[in-house]
Amino acid sequence: MNMPSVRVLSLVTAGLVFLATSSAFAGGITQKQKIDQLSLMPSGTLKVTGVKKWTNKDKCKDTSFAVLRANNKRFNKIYAMLLAAHLSESKTSLVIKGCKKVGGKTRPVIVGVNMD
Repeated sequence: MNMPSVRVLSLVTAGLVFLATSSAFAGGITQKQKIDQLSLMPSGTLKVTGVKKWTNKDKCKDTSFAVLRANNKRFNKIYAMLLAAHLSESKTSLVIKGCKKVGGKTRPVIVGVNMD
């Protein structure tokens, strides 16, 4: 394969990876802030409270905390990242997709985490 073909193939591959990852997180990314509290609820859902309300494009009724559902396939990995961020007092943004009713109000659902 000649050099221009390799460059085109690399650009196409990079574009496909970008499209695949951006559609997976269509709900949006919150602002960066420190995590104030992590609480494991009786249902196994993790409640994540920031120092401020979480931003949210999905228009959940209450964003005073976000939830990581127990049935998330990546629960342990996301929980580990959230715990590390909390203990190190790092600013963190959450990847949010959808809302879940908790405590009578809909809350943002966490599907990923971004750390500095």
